[in-house]
Amino acid sequence: MSGHVGCFPRRGRFAHFVAPLEAQSPIVQVGRNCWRIEESPRTALLIDGEDYFSAVRSALERARRSVLVLGWDFDPRTVLTPSASPSASVDARLGNLLQRLTFSRPELEVLILVWDMALPISALHQGYPQRARTWFEGRVRFQLDGEHPPGGCHHQKVVVVDDEIAFCGGTDLACDRWDSREHLDDEPRRRLPSGKPHPPRHDVMMLVSGAAAAALGDLVRARWLRATGEILPPASPRLGREPEIWPADVPVRFRDAQVAIARTEPHWGVQEEVRESLTLYLDAIRAARNCVYLENQYVTSPQIGSVLAERLKEPDGPEIVIVCPTSSPSYFDRLAIDEAQRALLAALVRADRHHKLRVYTPVTTRGRSIIVHSKLSMIDDRLLRVGSTNLNNRSLGFDTECDLAIDAFLHQDASRRESARQDLRAIRAAILAHHARADATTVAGLIEEHGSVVRALDALASPSLRQLRAPDLEPQPRASWIANMHLGDPESALDAWRPWKRQPGPTLAPRDDPAEGTT
Repeated sequence: MSGHVGCFPRRGRFAHFVAPLEAQSPIVQVGRNCWRIEESPRTALLIDGEDYFSAVRSALERARRSVLVLGWDFDPRTVLTPSASPSASVDARLGNLLQRLTFSRPELEVLILVWDMALPISALHQGYPQRARTWFEGRVRFQLDGEHPPGGCHHQKVVVVDDEIAFCGGTDLACDRWDSREHLDDEPRRRLPSGKPHPPRHDVMMLVSGAAAAALGDLVRARWLRATGEILPPASPRLGREPEIWPADVPVRFRDAQVAIARTEPHWGVQEEVRESLTLYLDAIRAARNCVYLENQYVTSPQIGSVLAERLKEPDGPEIVIVCPTSSPSYFDRLAIDEAQRALLAALVRADRHHKLRVYTPVTTRGRSIIVHSKLSMIDDRLLRVGSTNLNNRSLGFDTECDLAIDAFLHQDASRRESARQDLRAIRAAILAHHARADATTVAGLIEEHGSVVRALDALASPSLRQLRAPDLEPQPRASWIANMHLGDPESALDAWRPWKRQPGPTLAPRDDPAEGTT
């Protein structure tokens, strides 16, 4: 294959084509690339585990009707507000908190639905989440969900409190998810139950309220019905005298936002296939005019790579910034994912004819890699997306996923649309500043000054500010066959058991012009 045209072949019968959207129309559209669009009177973005876990604890303390949890992983030993002293955290474990809340509030019910994790993976988690069922009784109901194709998993991460507020994003309620925004090299609070430290980690969650939260409650109840056969009623309305559910220390980022919900659901039994997440990514990247910002744990999907490469070849195409980890946290993922990701990113570098691509991995002050676990994207100053969907094959067609998106163009009123775009620009500057260890106002000023996100990032590349590094994209020949076959990363239930039918992934042939395509 050549270094350009043949890098990202579509994958036979599983190719996913959608007609382009009308210019200037909202990117999110019900029935095309999202399930529902619902209003959220208050919406916030929670950066990293410290902010998210603190907000979850505050919301749980205020719960009166129901707490609904979906997860890929769940560990009742998780401490939502860890202390530097391990002994001080014993009574703050999540399992104890949930039991205490239901004992003190007879009307409160907690339902936890977690993927019935494959045993080889569960063994790496000390037998959790399976062992979690022994923690609970009474009105804390813990259920493992195995209703998925063989080899697939449930990957949605959602917490709904009283159908009034809901969290959705990339973070599970598990012991190795907590980290502060500073991602310190020496962080005594970042420890497993054994006392062993775990690596620094970056993640993002979105907090919504009102009808958007109730819609996520509907999503959880639909999953619960498929897993157990039990129909759950929505939470009854909150009484006026009951305490406010919204966490007091979480600032509101958007007022009266229209929030789209996009899903991945594999075909399994009576469940029809849903690929809203993939379609939304393709639509969003094709609609971009100025900048595509992608922050993701895995970047291996040939379909996503193909549309990114197409945009990079356009003389007036958008800039593309990708923030991802240097390597996967687990042995299995390093084997199945890392080489495929390295190949795809290298192919994008070769396609970068107009020097508009930047690929970064964040590091700590001492240069230690930070696990990027977030699944966040921004398109220009018009679309923000946060969820559980990785940019790999299985997240886009084989596993269950759930993402939330805010599209400024859903506002008919020009002033509200411009206000939303200003908020999105501020969020983009804040996210970039977070990774570069810079001031958000400084980053926003540099973007304004240069009229470019990538040139602003280039200007931040001084030794005093450099916390973003270009990853090593050199191929590992012994693992190239794994990248070509996308082993462990199927597109669908049928594709999972026929890897020999797959076409090769991106090639690592020399670029057409050695002077082009650097990052």
